[in-house]
Amino acid sequence: GTPSAHFTIVFNVFVLMQLFNEINTRKLHDEINVFEGMCQNAWFVIIWVASIGVQVFITQIINYNVDGYNKVFYTTQLDWYQWSLCLLLGIGALIWGILIRIVIRPSCLVCCSCAEKEVDEDELQDAYEANNGSILNSSIHRHTSLHQ
Repeated sequence: GTPSAHFTIVFNVFVLMQLFNEINTRKLHDEINVFEGMCQNAWFVIIWVASIGVQVFITQIINYNVDGYNKVFYTTQLDWYQWSLCLLLGIGALIWGILIRIVIRPSCLVCCSCAEKEVDEDELQDAYEANNGSILNSSIHRHTSLHQ
């Protein structure tokens, strides 16, 4: 049979969620502003924009043929309403990642993984600042000092 708009939308939303999740994964732990410094990494921006371009190419441009659908990716063209729905659902992955960072704090995870000592929020903040704002370095330093 021929591909449907339904399956094209599912494919498109999946790819867009992955692309917006790439923005989420730039920051670790409790860094809520995922856009901070994004434009300073030219490779990230180039690859991200190119990925969006390839997705538009797959779902829109490559479908201009005699049969009216893409025989390789099995997609059909989407109209503006369908694209806005896909973008809205795709951005949901970005919003979900930010909400998770707000709700689940790394101090909760440290408490669960290292039961030897209670978590002192001031100590965590001092370690974070001492490591130039890097949660990863401060967590590694704190974890190794607990086990010595």
